[in-house]
Amino acid sequence: MKTSEPNLQSKNDEAWLLGLLRLPGMGPSRLRRLLETRSPERAWVCLVSGETIAVDGVSADLLAQWRMHARRTSIDDHWAAAQELGVWMHHLGGVDYPERLADDIEPPHLLFGLGKPLGDQPTVGIVGTRNCTSYGKRCAFEFGAALAAAGVSVVSGLALGIDAAAHQGVLSVNTAD
Repeated sequence: MKTSEPNLQSKNDEAWLLGLLRLPGMGPSRLRRLLETRSPERAWVCLVSGETIAVDGVSADLLAQWRMHARRTSIDDHWAAAQELGVWMHHLGGVDYPERLADDIEPPHLLFGLGKPLGDQPTVGIVGTRNCTSYGKRCAFEFGAALAAAGVSVVSGLALGIDAAAHQGVLSVNTAD
């Protein structure tokens, strides 16, 4: 069992957010409410230390699950795994976070990506059902591959099904400069 003993000086907001997003039942609205009154680092430290923490709409049972998971989790291990895969991350408010997303009604707190980080290049969102047909998966894969080959970034919420198939298509294209 891993124990998380944060080295506060060694982490960035992306690392703390990555840990928070891996908590059971964590989603965009719960994360937003958790971070309304505290930084990602502070939220993690509160969970690990057992400090009193209240989050609107989060039951005591779910909060207990978060605490247990956080205590058994190593932020460093999650961060190292992401770095090994070549995943880049940008947090809301960070210098590399795209302005066009920051101005959204509900911008994601953390963006993940492979390949070139989002810049000013054309970007398309491909989202769809998780329970799709094989035809739907094939079409999403082909759309993703064609868009990537044309230099268009593909974004999604990373759900299974159509979203995943589109990204598999993107990753099938060698877009090295």
